[in-house]
Amino acid sequence: EQVANFDANFRGTLNNLNVSNIDLKTNRNTIIKGDIVFENLFSKVPNDFSMKGDFNQLSSNYNKLNQLLPNVLGASIPVIFKELGNFNISGTTAITTKKIVKN
Repeated sequence: EQVANFDANFRGTLNNLNVSNIDLKTNRNTIIKGDIVFENLFSKVPNDFSMKGDFNQLSSNYNKLNQLLPNVLGASIPVIFKELGNFNISGTTAITTKKIVKN
């Protein structure tokens, strides 16, 4: 029941995916504007996922992101994100399954 409208440029493979010029908005008020590099989205090695983002705006929460792409983001985003509740981020972010670094 979630609807998303987006525009983005994709380059690379699913284990090294560069998504640039993202402009995404859902009917549940998730907004993503910026650039993201995903590494090891489908790695067979546990806890190998990482993501680097340069966001003009990222507004959401763990549950909304998980519902947006459950088989990709839901399996990769650290559960610690649940503790953040609703968040608004701008700037650079590096995320692994064990830590979040935000500037």
